Amino acid sequence: MNDQVWQCGDNFLNRYLALKGALVSCTRNQSWKINNCCQIHDNCYDEKTLSRYECDTSLEKCFEDAISIEIGLKKFTCKVLISTFQIFVEMFGNRAYNKTI
Repeated sequence: MNDQVWQCGDNFLNRYLALKGALVSCTRNQSWKINNCCQIHDNCYDEKTLSRYECDTSLEKCFEDAISIEIGLKKFTCKVLISTFQIFVEMFGNRAYNKTI
């Protein structure tokens, strides 16, 4: 890919799995847009200027925009991957949001 650090995931293993999933399921362009969404989401959690719900809603919109740049099979497979990312945010986001207090 390039020198950008992969940000999606809350630990090394999760980031590794998320990156590998993105490389298989999404185009490179989608992958780096998704990575940018994760960075923005992490910053949102860190800064606490928005509620967790607002941060998560913004992440969802960002993911939708990232996926929409492609058509065909990669749009579908990437959307499936992003759905799993969103499930993990729903399941574990409260811990991550409160951890940064």
